[in-house]
Amino acid sequence: RVKGKSQPIPIYQPVALRDDPLARRSRDRGALVGREAELESGRQAISRALDGQGSMLTIQGPAGVGKSHLADALAAHAQARGARILFSECRSYTAQAPYAPWIALLHSLTGIVVSDSPGARREKLIQTLADLELAASEHVAPLADLLGLGSIHPPGVSPQPVKIHKPEQPAKPKKTALFARLEQRVAPPMSAQKGKGLDLWQLVQERPSSRTEGRQGAGSSHMWQNLQARVSAHQQERLFAAVRELLTRVSAQTPLLILFENSRWMDAASRELLAHLGERLHQLPILLLVLVRSTKGKAEITDIGQGITLRPGALGLEDTMTLAGHLLGRATVPLELAHPIHQQSG
Repeated sequence: RVKGKSQPIPIYQPVALRDDPLARRSRDRGALVGREAELESGRQAISRALDGQGSMLTIQGPAGVGKSHLADALAAHAQARGARILFSECRSYTAQAPYAPWIALLHSLTGIVVSDSPGARREKLIQTLADLELAASEHVAPLADLLGLGSIHPPGVSPQPVKIHKPEQPAKPKKTALFARLEQRVAPPMSAQKGKGLDLWQLVQERPSSRTEGRQGAGSSHMWQNLQARVSAHQQERLFAAVRELLTRVSAQTPLLILFENSRWMDAASRELLAHLGERLHQLPILLLVLVRSTKGKAEITDIGQGITLRPGALGLEDTMTLAGHLLGRATVPLELAHPIHQQSG
């Protein structure tokens, strides 16, 4: 007995990690009713993706309209066609955590579980990248950073020291240890010209003069904002390239359907990565399936890029009767019961 409870309550003991939430959800689903047109459009998108013409598919609608049920049906269809399903659920308590849905996705890809030690997580990441022939690539570091694993150097691969070019003219100011350390931590940007690294000292030299800013303090503020923006953009570029290459290698083995549930809780950085990938799927066997809630007909998020959008609406009266019958375990449902249900759901 528990204090404050008049009746005994059941006691449970955990015996194992919870199974695949998508598989469990699919087992509990009833029949999908009244979504034939949406199913057909989704299946066509899946067929194109399996043929190497990937895209982004969004299912948009108000809460309770059946977005998740439709997504589960499409995922089951894709799996039956030979695709691998990756599932990531965005949660309210990680809405401000950068890349939280993508971290969960990488955990799924690498087999990392919450009980793994940091060492075990590193080994799983390296093994996954080795299987994809990426263990010795420039993509290891950004992926390790994303997973919070710090600096990782694959076996047999030694970190190469970054050469810092000293000023040739003695009259020029000397770089401080701060900028030397920053340069060692930031690899050359992929978009830069070959043979040129990211010279943080040069970025500082590019600061606007106090004359153009109006005063010295404003110029100093702009200097640091410029530096931070350039470094952040460079790091993001490396991360996006690493995720893109990882998914490219995985999809070359098995086509992918990546499902994002509750995208209203997806953080801004994750949405930007999603939009980045969505623009680059046209030659890859990958379908991004994103569920977007709408309120009064307007999507709650609009910055995830362009793609195909399915907008399931309210069911008709006949479909409502059929669905109610499935839920109640009855062959037929009286009209006087189905009619108020239809009115409330419309």
